[in-house]
Amino acid sequence: MGFYVLSDVPDTLLGMRMAGMPGQLVKDEVSLRNTLEKLAAQPELGVIVITAGLVRLVPDVVTTWKLKRQQPLLVEIPDSLDSADLSQAIASYIAATIGIKV
Repeated sequence: MGFYVLSDVPDTLLGMRMAGMPGQLVKDEVSLRNTLEKLAAQPELGVIVITAGLVRLVPDVVTTWKLKRQQPLLVEIPDSLDSADLSQAIASYIAATIGIKV
């Protein structure tokens, strides 16, 4: 099962690539829709990690994807520009994972 990263922020993409995840930079809605369509057709792909900025570009696609598709899993992450939301997101991840509210 493979991972793939879609980011609208070069620093976020670079960090994920340094962690060993392939991915690409996407800057507009049309490119994002086309890329998601191509990725959906790859059976070896298990998880698509997508930044919050890109989710804001196509919220309809993301909602439909999460409700109707089982694979690949679409996981939204805060990007480096969402620093205000980052600490809140990390706290919720910790709470959901180990059950400790921070």
